[in-house]
Amino acid sequence: MQVVTLSGAGLTTAVGSLADNIRPEFIPTHFVSIASGGVEIGKSLRARIRPSAVSIKVRAERPSTGLKKRVPFLAYALRFLPYLITDRARLIESRVLQWRNELRRERVANPLSQATVRVLSRIPARPETRVLVVDDAVDGGGTLAGILKGLDHVGEAGGLVRSAVIVITRENPIVWPDYYLMKDTIVRFPWSYDFKN
Repeated sequence: MQVVTLSGAGLTTAVGSLADNIRPEFIPTHFVSIASGGVEIGKSLRARIRPSAVSIKVRAERPSTGLKKRVPFLAYALRFLPYLITDRARLIESRVLQWRNELRRERVANPLSQATVRVLSRIPARPETRVLVVDDAVDGGGTLAGILKGLDHVGEAGGLVRSAVIVITRENPIVWPDYYLMKDTIVRFPWSYDFKN
């Protein structure tokens, strides 16, 4: 597994390639972007695929992301460490999370907040509804699985729900996105805690 930095023109190109993969077969009526990284990807995809589509932002994150937010010094320090060190830290974090997932007997979707459930439930349950759930990356897949579960009402009514990410970082996520560009790679995005301008 490798760590790559994706920003500027490289990120624009990656989102364009992802849009090119989606556009021939799926034109969404709604874009559901998972904060924080999925929001920028979602905006760009919407502009390229269907600017008139409804855009919805939801929050859902794994516990280790919450830890970085709760310990401000950690997030601050990561910006100043060389990539050589943060790359190693990212690889170790990925291995630990993979190992933890393998120890669990049953892997489940991450629970959603009541606010997120309410937002998702407002998406119309109709046969013509087409929802694209967007995030920057899938690690264990728990966040994406939780959002997809929150959209079950759309599929039950005959609508379609698809998902798109730039990267799948681990071998066996509990849910695979319908569209992705890379796998077995960790991507450092401009919104990542260790990204340097």
